[in-house]
Amino acid sequence: MTLATPGGRARRKTDAEGGFVFEAAGAGTLQVDAPGFLSLLHRLEQGDFDSGLRLVLVSARVSEQVTVTATRTPARLADTAASTVLLTSEDLASSASPALDDALRQVPAFSLFRRSGSRTANPTSQGVSLRGAGASGASRALVLDDGVPLNDPFGGWISWGRVPRTAVERIEVVRGGASDLYGSAALGGALQMLRRAPADPFALSAETSYGSQGTPEASFSGSRGHGGWGVVLSGEAFRTDGYVLVDDRERGPVDTRAASRHATVDLTLERRDDVSRLFLRGSRFEESRDNGTPLQENDTETMHFAAGGDWRLGSGALTARVYGTDQEFHQSFSAVAADRGSERLTRLQLVPSDAAGAALQWAGALHPSHVVVVGAEARQVRGESREEILADSGSSFVDAGGRERTGSVFLEDIITASPRWTLTAGLRLDRWWNDDGRSVSRASR
Repeated sequence: MTLATPGGRARRKTDAEGGFVFEAAGAGTLQVDAPGFLSLLHRLEQGDFDSGLRLVLVSARVSEQVTVTATRTPARLADTAASTVLLTSEDLASSASPALDDALRQVPAFSLFRRSGSRTANPTSQGVSLRGAGASGASRALVLDDGVPLNDPFGGWISWGRVPRTAVERIEVVRGGASDLYGSAALGGALQMLRRAPADPFALSAETSYGSQGTPEASFSGSRGHGGWGVVLSGEAFRTDGYVLVDDRERGPVDTRAASRHATVDLTLERRDDVSRLFLRGSRFEESRDNGTPLQENDTETMHFAAGGDWRLGSGALTARVYGTDQEFHQSFSAVAADRGSERLTRLQLVPSDAAGAALQWAGALHPSHVVVVGAEARQVRGESREEILADSGSSFVDAGGRERTGSVFLEDIITASPRWTLTAGLRLDRWWNDDGRSVSRASR
């Protein structure tokens, strides 16, 4: 319950029977929000104070659900032409899987490059595809975290553990081509994770579990809000001993369990008022994996920051995002003997990469039935692959990398011709530059 009066704002939670009390309430507007129901606004009148106030909430039907991913502006799910699926925090909590990618398998047409999930699969095979659009290690769908790309800057795959699942309010999945709004990264569609807002005065969501194959997991998200300011601290830790990837009849002494471990911590500072929202977020993610033999392993370290704002300007809204990512990925490869009794190290790989980008968008109603979205994006990615190739005759070194810069502008026009007809037209122009490319090979001395 939020009461807005000329003297300020006050918030209350109802008791178990739905009752609430505001002391010394005067003229103002009362807003009531509850999961699964439509938001209710009530302007207080003198009669409300004389006899008490009774409010009845209306259940939110599927047609009243709102998506921001399908059109890059808030729209009722029933009014969008795109095939869109929404997963709420309740849907994620009821899933038996501790990993977001496994929870997303309940969405028809969602798939990873491999059948194995992020618990055991190599990170380079965790590309996401929607509607079977060319599944590969490099994702054919764009994954966003509150408007910021989550795809790996070098390879395009997804580190699903970077976002603590208890910090997610809902996930929106747009199935089918979305390149007119999001560019070539969204050939198969787009998926966006939207975070929980800071609670006033305090909220904590936490879950933990322990499963077979030595699999403990814990995730939490705590927030504190006061006077329009809010802070959210989220984290997650996961470990599994995994399982042996090779069939019992074929495995040998060299075969070990495919184990994985990851941990992430995420801190967000936020400022909100009636017409705007500003936020600053920083996170650190670490992951390590054993890939089925003693010599095959990989690990990842990622530092990420994002900042942005949302402003309501008259009949329109302005959105801005800036972000940066710095990452290192290590991996080792081996050759396994035919009898699977031994292995030999064949390659060591180090992949440092970084990315920085910005996006600016305005969406507004030119007419109650006519909405326009216009925006621009820019991104720079730098990365290289440093490899040491090991052979009986000696070692060799390969260093290849470069820089990619992209810029784009886009326009979307949405016209509601009638309650049953909505016309949507989109136009996007992308420009990219590849430079500083190099490939150097040398043999060891």
